[in-house]
Amino acid sequence: METRVGDGINVEQIREILRMQFEAAATDTRDPTKITILRELSTTTADIPDAMIQAYWEIFEGLRDTELEHEMLRGIGISFWPESASDFVERFISISTGGD
Repeated sequence: METRVGDGINVEQIREILRMQFEAAATDTRDPTKITILRELSTTTADIPDAMIQAYWEIFEGLRDTELEHEMLRGIGISFWPESASDFVERFISISTGGD
């Protein structure tokens, strides 16, 4: 059974959106460290728990723009070294809800 979020999108579609974002960011950089991290993130999107995906999407939909996510992607390999897509999403949720 598919888990649906908000406007009817399912968690697998959200995982695919994240995977494509990580791949696109890897293509847009020339920094080998950043490329390695982003490609690893793209291969681990399937491991993000459904509840975390749902929380991510609810926050993401409520944002006026995607600047936070873009800032986080730019910071990979510079100020942020996530080991998995779950780490990235967890940090996004934390920052969006007033955490670090």
